Amino acid sequence: MDEAMDRYARALQYMLDFAESQPDRLEGIGKSQKSLRKQAGELVDKELLRSLNKFHVQPFKDSLRIDFMNLIESYVKRREKNPRARYPRIRIDADELMNRLEKPGVSMAEFNKLYEKLDSQKTVYFCRYSDHRDYSLLFNPYKKRLYAKLYLLSQHDEFKLIPHKNPGSIFQVVGKNKLLTTSGRPERFIIVPLSFGKKQEQLLLEALEKPGMLKTARLLKKNDEYYLSVNIAIEPEKIFEVNGYAGFSMADECTMVYTVCGLEGEMLKHGEIEIRSGEGIPPSDRDGLHILANSMTRICLQYKAQAVLETFPRYNALTDILDYKMPLKGLQKPVRVSPFGLWQTCPRCGYNRKKNKVVGDVFLCACCGFGIKRKFLPPYNLAKRLIKYQNDKVHFYCEQHGNRRIIRNALLDISYPLGPSEGIHDFFEYIEKKTDELRGVLSDRENEWTRQEKKLYSVWNKLLTAGDIKDVIVIES
Repeated sequence: MDEAMDRYARALQYMLDFAESQPDRLEGIGKSQKSLRKQAGELVDKELLRSLNKFHVQPFKDSLRIDFMNLIESYVKRREKNPRARYPRIRIDADELMNRLEKPGVSMAEFNKLYEKLDSQKTVYFCRYSDHRDYSLLFNPYKKRLYAKLYLLSQHDEFKLIPHKNPGSIFQVVGKNKLLTTSGRPERFIIVPLSFGKKQEQLLLEALEKPGMLKTARLLKKNDEYYLSVNIAIEPEKIFEVNGYAGFSMADECTMVYTVCGLEGEMLKHGEIEIRSGEGIPPSDRDGLHILANSMTRICLQYKAQAVLETFPRYNALTDILDYKMPLKGLQKPVRVSPFGLWQTCPRCGYNRKKNKVVGDVFLCACCGFGIKRKFLPPYNLAKRLIKYQNDKVHFYCEQHGNRRIIRNALLDISYPLGPSEGIHDFFEYIEKKTDELRGVLSDRENEWTRQEKKLYSVWNKLLTAGDIKDVIVIES
């Protein structure tokens, strides 16, 4: 398994180096109307895949292609936000590390990053569940045990024979109504026993009856132990109707605070969640992230509330977990909103000025006199942010030019001249026609949204989803 992971890592790094050696093609990704994923996939041609044979990774070519596309897509997204974003690196050998150090201008931080990749092994990705390639599960009915059948070997390896000497080593192929029988020929897979916890056992036993649940998998190594991380498609619960909103925010490195409010903005509950590590939300502490996500899910489930978090990078790994945990419990996916004004805006009246004061640990509104412990101010504002968005109107401005009036919205790039014989109903008909045209354009779109486009879409979406377009438009002079 170590040899397979090392080959996989060297092959994937070779693909990344190949792409990096073509800066024009790499820089061009993101400038086409095609999706980022499709553009990244175009870097992997037949010649590149053929050149991977020298690493003896024939069983992994499909998986390597997918891993490569994921890395390039992620890099391009980071590059759009930060032009100095680091190009991905999987591993580096000792000779290349020494060559890098001989070049001028290598900082200690850069050296440490490279050193972490010295002869490092990456996980092996299995892009499908199959009984004749990638991976599959086997069940021993006599021992009541599950095993993994992993295709790790190439034609250059010493092939292994299936252990099939006595009734105690009979294997049923999960997903196929048949036994695993020996072909009498050397095979390219290995069979390893699996151990797991009670929750994982329940899911795997369910998968015995519904093998379609078994999707992709990853082989990885931690602390000299091997793990097979299997993606299982679980039918989600019926999604509840949203009865409220729950805002979550970090008060300090040891505590997350939350506030739950109803659909009208009334506070229902606020409290604290202790962070296990005492170090905020470290993405590397996967167990800690899952414990925190479970606590947040339980709170939202109690009130059938939708979670709302800030768009800070520190929440990225946590939100990725919540994105699948919450729908499994029948909850809507969490929403992320701008952190602007969370520490200064009054959640009752919306007053957002520097006149608002903090006395000790209490926030006081200078307009309506509302007071709340300051640490609960951001989560309360987060909980009410979606309500505010729903109640916001789309503002147009009317200007008089001689005997004509022009109705404008700069963000939507709309400038509608209203002639002397036209009424305001003509303007509304024009907007309805525009939204109908835009609805088809948005549904066919494949490439990623920029930040400005997301803001623009949020305004158009308010018009697209309005029952009566007149209810969401305000025209000011």
